[in-house]
Amino acid sequence: MNVLLVLPNVYLGNRIGDHESKEPLGLLYLAAVLRSEDYEVSVLQADYYGLSVEQTVDIVLFHNPAVVGFSLTQRAAPSVLKTVELLRKRGFVGHITSGGYLPSLCTEDFLNRATEIDSVVVGEGEKTFLDLVECLDYGSPWNCVSGLAYHNGTSVVINQPRPLIKDLDTLPFPSRDFLTDAFGRMGYANLISSRGCYGNCTFCPQNAFKCKNPGPRWRGRGPENVVDEMENINRDYNIGMFKFNDDNIFGPGETGRERVIGICEEIIRRGVKVSLMAYCRINDIEHKVMALMRKAGFERLLVGIESTVPAILREYKKRFH
Repeated sequence: MNVLLVLPNVYLGNRIGDHESKEPLGLLYLAAVLRSEDYEVSVLQADYYGLSVEQTVDIVLFHNPAVVGFSLTQRAAPSVLKTVELLRKRGFVGHITSGGYLPSLCTEDFLNRATEIDSVVVGEGEKTFLDLVECLDYGSPWNCVSGLAYHNGTSVVINQPRPLIKDLDTLPFPSRDFLTDAFGRMGYANLISSRGCYGNCTFCPQNAFKCKNPGPRWRGRGPENVVDEMENINRDYNIGMFKFNDDNIFGPGETGRERVIGICEEIIRRGVKVSLMAYCRINDIEHKVMALMRKAGFERLLVGIESTVPAILREYKKRFH
């Protein structure tokens, strides 16, 4: 069974996005998981290449996959709805599913509008999407898959949520070979060393997304696993600059602090020469840890200040002011 994963263009025409276009790590994780089970997978990043709806439809029909999955943000919703509508009009009969922030956070409303989409993978998708593909492959009922939502006549059914993956080290590294030219445009590779955040800021969708799956709000990969991925990327693609796209590279409390220290010490121990950047909260900044991070190769920490007004920070529930 062949599967096509699509990151749609946020525009209806051929315009390339005016945002930072990078590797679609969510889709590349899905691709790696499917490949580990010997499924044939392709990835189409229409967003990266500025493909129009019509061009995207032509490519999907050329591949003629049994399953096509769209990773969807709010900005891309109009193009996805038009793409799916045109696919069906041109005779595509494969299973169409979607995942990401918009369909996960607005599942019922999204499926009520997207009547041509068969299902939605709600929240964290690796195991749910694999189960869906396996059911379709073996002809088993797929509507009972945990973490899946779907149409049932005129109503929408949302199945029981799927528990979060506790041990992220069990996941294969993302299949970056699908988009190696992205490195040339960006000059660096993205990686995710943890999922979730201990914060609960009112403006941030991260926790609402993670809460779609029961389990710990934050999970971190082991230092050895993280540095193994860096070395693999450096060896395979000659990339030495990395951006951590974690919600916050620091996890909660001492556990999160020690994990960052462990990553830095592992980089130094192996003698890996890297340039690093990451996101964090201002209350995690500590002189001794920052000095170690600098020694390991961290050059930039992107800190969300949001406001200098204490009342606004309290309203945002930043938990520091």
